Amino acid sequence: MGGERSPLPININPIIEIPLLHKALILIKDLGVPFLAGSVVNAALAGIIVYFIAHRILLSRQQFKKNLAWQRRIKPYNPGYTVK
Repeated sequence: MGGERSPLPININPIIEIPLLHKALILIKDLGVPFLAGSVVNAALAGIIVYFIAHRILLSRQQFKKNLAWQRRIKPYNPGYTVK
């Protein structure tokens, strides 16, 4: 059932432990090109979404600060002013 696994590029000796990164690379190789293509698409979409969300937040923050500064210029604090 299913396809055969690709042969490992190294001889596995149980005495010598394979580094974690090498194990991960072997697993990714076994998963194949469709997995890698899907991973690239998902990462690109996530990056684009995060970029636009951060961009919108920064623009709204900048606009809020501009409005706040504009309001302060129109209504400056005047300690000598009294209401009659």
